[in-house]
Amino acid sequence: MILGENWMNTSYAPHRDVVRELTPIMIFIIQSINDVDTTDVHTSLSELDERNDNTFIWWGNFRKQWLVQKFGKWADFVYSADVYPAFACGSGNVVNRNVHEWIAKNADYLHEYQGEDVSMGIWMAAISPARVEDGRWQCSDSCTRDALSRPELEPSQIKVHWENLLMCSDPCGC
Repeated sequence: MILGENWMNTSYAPHRDVVRELTPIMIFIIQSINDVDTTDVHTSLSELDERNDNTFIWWGNFRKQWLVQKFGKWADFVYSADVYPAFACGSGNVVNRNVHEWIAKNADYLHEYQGEDVSMGIWMAAISPARVEDGRWQCSDSCTRDALSRPELEPSQIKVHWENLLMCSDPCGC
C-alpha cells in the first residue's frame, strides 16, 4: 500500500534537539514560526512581556474542532478521536517558559502525531494552558498592517513585504 506524501514523514529531530539544548538556558518564551512566514518579532515579544506570569500561556491563532484526516497529505493514522484539541495554526505561536519547561521535561514521553501543530495541541490539552487567541497570527493569505505573521509566502512576496515595511511601515503596501 502506498501512503503517499503526508506530514508523518517530517522529522521531529530538529525540534527535539532545540528543546533539549535550550532547557538549561534562562528562557522566558519560545516562539514558533513557519519557514515561509513574515513575522513581527519585536511586537510579539514586547506584547508577551505584558502576558508573562507563573501560569502556562500559549499565544496564537487557534484552529478548533478540526477534523482528523484519514487520507491525503494531512492524514493521521494514529490519533483515534474524530477531532483534534485546539491547536495553533502554523504561521506562528508563542509559549511562555512554563510551557517550554513542561515540554522539555516530558519530551521523551510525548508522541509525535500528524504534524508539529497538531502534536502541540494534543500535548497542551494535558496542561490546559491559558490560550491567548489573537488573529494577528494569521492562518490565511490575507494581509493586515498589524499582522504578527503571514503564512505560506513565496520568497518574492517576503521581499515585497520587507520593502513595503521599510518604505511606509505597512507590509501590505504603500
